[in-house]
Amino acid sequence: GEVLTGAALNRSGAALRPPGAPVIAYQPTGGSARGTLFLAWDDNFPEPPWPAGYAFDIPTGPGSFTIIDGGQDNRTFAEEIFGGSDYDADGRPELFLGDLSGDGSPLGDRPVSGIGYVFYDASTLRGLEFNIDAPPPTVRFTTILGATNGAIGGDTVTDGDLDGDGIADLVFGNPHDDVLGRDSAGSVVVFYGQEGGWPLDIDTSRQGMTTWDGFRYAFILGAKGRGAENGAGDTLSYSLAAGDVNGDQRTDIIANEMTGDGLAPGTLDVGNLVVVNGAALLDAPNSARRWRLFKGPED
Repeated sequence: GEVLTGAALNRSGAALRPPGAPVIAYQPTGGSARGTLFLAWDDNFPEPPWPAGYAFDIPTGPGSFTIIDGGQDNRTFAEEIFGGSDYDADGRPELFLGDLSGDGSPLGDRPVSGIGYVFYDASTLRGLEFNIDAPPPTVRFTTILGATNGAIGGDTVTDGDLDGDGIADLVFGNPHDDVLGRDSAGSVVVFYGQEGGWPLDIDTSRQGMTTWDGFRYAFILGAKGRGAENGAGDTLSYSLAAGDVNGDQRTDIIANEMTGDGLAPGTLDVGNLVVVNGAALLDAPNSARRWRLFKGPED
């Protein structure tokens, strides 16, 4: 196995200072200028048992390494790291890297919308050092843009085989997406894996979705937006996980509504856990447009 780490700290929780801790202990942001991925490949690690105190630095260690720097569109490149699944059915695993505060929109007018990158056949990254704006010709990846200003797209991802075709599917979160005027309701997009992978550029904004063709997807919308009666909005998909919850041999989506409202009167922003039957997404309406729309039960 390999070890991956990102120089891209962006966590408000890191600013909670423990009693008596030095200032550096509660730094909320940090890393390289635009974020960096460091990957130590398996040949850096000796056969067990490891020698006492074994340590190495990237890139001067004994084995192979990969370093990818964020580019002009990035702020915290590699803040999210997720890998090991095969989305393009070639038998080799992919690597996902997310930048929750980047803006890759065509006009650069979507701040903190977020960006995700799917690198196909991650083994092709071995031994490389490059900036995401100038990748080597051997590196192929899909760029996924966050939906709206402040959506922090790609801050959370997970995957699994939701449709049971033997190919992994990517589940991409836009936790603060403004869906149908519902501020910070949040959204989830499922990109179904397929032979050859996905287009090189995918924009999850409502305008960008009109260009989607040649691949299948499901779109799940948060139910409630920010407002006096709804509090802060649901913030669907601030955390994501996946697993076969109902035993039907299909992956199901497990998402939180970080500030979802409870059922009892006055329980605003208490938070909820939402489980979506992965197989049910295939039977949702609007199939003629190749997208599926889910909303909360009250909508």
